[in-house]
Amino acid sequence: MVDGVTLVAGFAINTPEMVKFVISAGADAVVVGTALVDKLGDQRSCMEFLTRLRGGLP
Repeated sequence: MVDGVTLVAGFAINTPEMVKFVISAGADAVVVGTALVDKLGDQRSCMEFLTRLRGGLP
């Protein structure tokens, strides 16, 4: 947090490396929108994507 403000990053975040980068740059949270919505029709693909992204978290 910066001065009591939660910093959230989004837009085109779709790899663990991107997650790691924005968190290390100071973001408190990451929003994954379209990249996840595109996979909602296939539960397995959706879960694999989320598991892969989670690998970018500290």
